[in-house]
Amino acid sequence: MMPRVALFVLLVMFLTFPALGQDRVAMTSPVIRTTVEDIILSVDLSDFSAGNSYRLGFGTAKGQIKARLQLVKGTEDVPIPQMDFVQGHTSSWWEVPQISARGWSLEGANLPKADERLTFRVLISRADAKEITKIYLLISRSYGPDLWYLEDGVEMDQSMW
Repeated sequence: MMPRVALFVLLVMFLTFPALGQDRVAMTSPVIRTTVEDIILSVDLSDFSAGNSYRLGFGTAKGQIKARLQLVKGTEDVPIPQMDFVQGHTSSWWEVPQISARGWSLEGANLPKADERLTFRVLISRADAKEITKIYLLISRSYGPDLWYLEDGVEMDQSMW
């Protein structure tokens, strides 16, 4: 009797756990390039789920910083207006209560198809980057009115450039 129960539990685990991660956006590790005057951060995103709403952003825990943001699909800029937002529910990720971010809302017609990849680039001048301790690239998903949870993200500090 015990081997059947164990077999049943293993079967349920193998069928259930892979399905739990299938509804998440995939974000690559950031690529950091530097020039004499600028720092360029870049991540790729894919596996968006139709019918969901996402926010993609760049920011700090202490207000906005100057940066030029670019969202690209293939070789073309994505024509979506940028927005400012506050991303809460970040304490368990980065031990800060919220991130002041600038970025985009992706939903409905402007949501990429599941097989499409977006590239998110951030260009910061070295002078402005010296003024900050930590910056964040993030993607969050809507789980209800005014309830956005992180899907993925990365914290970076000056030691990385």
